[in-house]
Amino acid sequence: MHTVIDPSLFHALFNQAAQPWSIQLKKQRFICSETLATSLGLHSVNISLTELFALLDEANVFRCKEAIKRASETGKTQQRKLVVQVANTPYLIDLKINQGQIGAISLHGTMQILVQFLKPEQELYLLKKLFHESKNGLMVADTNHYVLMANQEFCYETGYQGDELIGVHASAIKSNHYDQDFYQKLWDNINRHGYWEGELLAKTKSGQDYAHEALIKCIEIDGKNFYATTTRKLDASLASLAQQKAHQPAITLPNKADFEAQLEQLYLGLRSDRTLVCMAFNAAMSGTISPEMQAWLISQRFDSMNVDGYLAQLSPSMFGLFWQSEKKVDKINAVLWSIMRRLSGTRKDDALKLAPVLTVGCSVLAIDATSPKQLLAHAIQALIANQQQSSPTLYYFDRRLSKRFDRVAKLTKLLDQALQADKIEVYYQPIVRLPELTICKFEALFRTNLETDIEYNTQELIQIAEKNGWIDRIDATVARLAMRDLPILQQHFNDNNIGISINRSLQSDLLNVSCLEETVQILSNANTNLEQVTLELTESAFFQDLSRQKVWIDKLRSIGVQLAIDDFGTGYSSFSYLLNLPVSIIKIDKLFIDNIKPASAEMAMIDMLTTLSHKMGGKVIVEGVESAPQLTLLSQLNVDMLQGYLFSQPKSLAEILNDKGKAHYGHLAHHLYHAPPQTAAEVMTTTFISLGIDDRLSKAKALFDHHDIQHLVVIENSQCRGILTRSQLMAELSPYLDTKSEQQRDKLTLNKRIHQVMNKNPKTLPSNTPIALCHQWLQAHWHDVIVVHGSVNVCLGVITAKELLSLCCNRLLGQKKQPPEGGC
Repeated sequence: MHTVIDPSLFHALFNQAAQPWSIQLKKQRFICSETLATSLGLHSVNISLTELFALLDEANVFRCKEAIKRASETGKTQQRKLVVQVANTPYLIDLKINQGQIGAISLHGTMQILVQFLKPEQELYLLKKLFHESKNGLMVADTNHYVLMANQEFCYETGYQGDELIGVHASAIKSNHYDQDFYQKLWDNINRHGYWEGELLAKTKSGQDYAHEALIKCIEIDGKNFYATTTRKLDASLASLAQQKAHQPAITLPNKADFEAQLEQLYLGLRSDRTLVCMAFNAAMSGTISPEMQAWLISQRFDSMNVDGYLAQLSPSMFGLFWQSEKKVDKINAVLWSIMRRLSGTRKDDALKLAPVLTVGCSVLAIDATSPKQLLAHAIQALIANQQQSSPTLYYFDRRLSKRFDRVAKLTKLLDQALQADKIEVYYQPIVRLPELTICKFEALFRTNLETDIEYNTQELIQIAEKNGWIDRIDATVARLAMRDLPILQQHFNDNNIGISINRSLQSDLLNVSCLEETVQILSNANTNLEQVTLELTESAFFQDLSRQKVWIDKLRSIGVQLAIDDFGTGYSSFSYLLNLPVSIIKIDKLFIDNIKPASAEMAMIDMLTTLSHKMGGKVIVEGVESAPQLTLLSQLNVDMLQGYLFSQPKSLAEILNDKGKAHYGHLAHHLYHAPPQTAAEVMTTTFISLGIDDRLSKAKALFDHHDIQHLVVIENSQCRGILTRSQLMAELSPYLDTKSEQQRDKLTLNKRIHQVMNKNPKTLPSNTPIALCHQWLQAHWHDVIVVHGSVNVCLGVITAKELLSLCCNRLLGQKKQPPEGGC
């Protein structure tokens, strides 16, 4: 990964504007300005495409060629950010291909240099400096685990001086608290998944054990594995435990007496709207572990939780924990399971035999206990009265609570077993483009089959997975399987432009960065065009540290991935995403269309979101579409894509491949909204100059002289009696009018009344006449006028060929008709 250097080192070329270029596709030539050729170190302004591609690495060549191909095939504007190498220095450029014509033989665009990256020697110097001055311990070992590099902090943690660790086998810092089986599983995990992280005990040079958080990553270089370890020393030290007197328990936790005293104190100050929850539990380890190690693990994991509670060791084999809570049993149950998950550790801990199976007894004040003493006694009784299970188990002293939460507990256990057995399936639901009604992409959805008679749905399982911290693993697996299946779907529908949409739930800020980083790795390793991939982030997620997440989101965008916000409008941070993230698509939740009706609030809301998204250059998908009336209303609102059971329920890949159907839903075309035809009333002008039937021609002449008009409407009792045109008037008058040779008969002509000259049978049409008929008549009589009348023949307005053409053009340009000033 390249790092941006100080702006003061930027070359003068960064102040230059975007430079023009062109590509002759048949000749495979690249032609650019002299300024751009100089900036890129080209020997000429006219070079081959091969010479241009030589400035790019393999990944950037692919992206550049893909942009050229798409621009040629679609005629649409394409824009990419690419890294070029100029004089052994990498630069970030902005490549833009202008909109053209489909199948054009040449392309045109601009290129601008944005950022200069570090040179290799500068990058190496910076990385070494960061390595040695890091506040975390850093150590690198070779394939055989001999130390190659160790920074000052790592030496300080382990008690070694200077380069004493270099060349030493990493086993020198291993703690004696683990057996060989433990380390074998740890390294198997690293070699299988690429990394391991968690709490570990290590040994200093003097032989003293200490605890640290460790992240060990496997990095492959030139076919060889190297192991980079990042550590952070923890305060706990087992050496201090060994110095305690023999009759004292070797733990750092408070004892039962302290626990009871603290529980009593909290009870005395408890508010009336709060309650106390007490749990007693034991932790059965799958491997052999000393009591000191077990106490340390429980203590460390409890300290990492955001729970304002009190932990103690009630006996060598039993722990106790209490905290105050709202009087909501559902929330109490959720917190209990959250605590149990955190105390049990991760799946990696399970592989290393460091994940205890917790059995928990629980009592709740005011439900099954009336005093602190009774609260603790009932929690212990609930624990010892029930058997240890093979998975984490929670027992309430009050059987009503146990019965209430038993179903969720069973589903949780079954889902855990299914995930451990990798029983994750992917179902695909089509997303349909409007108005073509063709499949443009599929959303990849999680499914699994639990072996139980308990009724459940997928959304319920997802909620359980989110509460237990399993959703990131599910999303990652679904993403990998979806990227594998995308080429198969494209081949089945004979359409390489069909895309895929995958989900990542970011509900824990601690996991957000790692989830996004993992997503970048999954997609980058996929052998497909990433511009066909959409990443849906759950809208309900709240970014506590947006700047950190945005780094990885920008990386996803840089490799071509589109970003969508799922369930848009259901959370409080909806619009902040549009402002702060490069969002391409918003997905409007089913909630907004379940009760959608014409002129409803839901209709107005979707209309507003669609308009806003389009103005920001984005697109809108509405999910949960289940009926033809919904299709009609949504197509009226100009949304871009739809998803729902109206088109298809989610299906497995096998079901889709067995289906001979096409990627088109033409049978629903008649349900699309079609705007009613425009009528004469919508295009007529209500401002026109009129005369009375008995007015003189002299008045008509004066009006024609002062107004650039070709006709006058003759009105009597609000009804049109005729039309007088300028040509009719001129035909009546002498050509010598207003000259010295003016004749007496012209004066007599101007004294005539309008009805003697006017056209008494003008073309009249009712106001509801389709505009197509008006247009058809005026094409044949372009110099004439159409008079528009109402139900009682009242003259409402007129239509001329010129006005009709102007109004139609305005509508094609998306402009609204503005009523003229005045009236008749």
